[in-house]
Amino acid sequence: MARPFVRLLAASLLLASSARRGAEALSTPKGASAGADPKATAGGRRAFLSSAGAAAAAAAAAVSISALSPPEPASAAPPMAVIAEELGYFPVTDREGRTLYVPARARRRSTEQAVDLAEHLRTTGAKMYGAYWCPHCSNQKEMFGREAWGLVNYVECSPKGYASEAVTCAAKGVDGYPTWRFGNGKVGSGEMTLEAIAKMSGYKGKIDGSLEAPLPSASGSCR
Repeated sequence: MARPFVRLLAASLLLASSARRGAEALSTPKGASAGADPKATAGGRRAFLSSAGAAAAAAAAAVSISALSPPEPASAAPPMAVIAEELGYFPVTDREGRTLYVPARARRRSTEQAVDLAEHLRTTGAKMYGAYWCPHCSNQKEMFGREAWGLVNYVECSPKGYASEAVTCAAKGVDGYPTWRFGNGKVGSGEMTLEAIAKMSGYKGKIDGSLEAPLPSASGSCR
C-alpha cells in the first residue's frame, strides 16, 4: 500500500521544484533595470509553463499507476485450523510465555455406539495416556469421533503438551502411546479398535465395526 503513495509524493515534489524554477525564471534578476528585455521575460514564462505541464503529467501518471497496481499479497500466518489439520495439533502460549501444543479436535461425528462406549469408559474410570504429536493417538481419537472423545479421560504425557501430566505418566510406567488403563485393572497398549477396547474394558454392549468409518491404520504405537 505504501508504493502508490511514494509515487504520488515524488510527483508532487517534482511539481513543486518545477514551480520554483519557473518563478525564478520570471523574477527580475538583481541589478537589472525595470526595462528588461520582453523576449527574455516571455522565454521565462514559456519555461515555467513547460516545466509545470511536465510535472502535472508525471503526477497524473503516478495516480493512474497507483490505481491500476494490484495490491501486494499479504504474508500472514496460516489459520490455526490449517495448522491443526496438517499436523494434528496446534501451538498456544501460556501465561508464562511458554509455547505448548494442543491436540486437534476429532474431525468426524461419533456413532451412537461410540458414545455409549465412551460413557462406559468414563464411568468406570478408564484413562488413555497419549502425546499430542502421536499419530496413533490421533487415529484412536478419530475412531471415537468428536462427541465420544469428549467423554474419554485423556492424559497428556508429553512435557510440551498442554495440561501435561508427564510426571504422572512416568510414575505409571507409560512408555508408549496410546496406553489404556481400564477401571477393571487391565492395560491395553497401542492403537486399538473399538471392539477391542469394549472387550478389554468389560463393556456389555455390542460394537459393530461395520458401522464405523475405516481409518488409515488400526494398530501400532508411538515411542
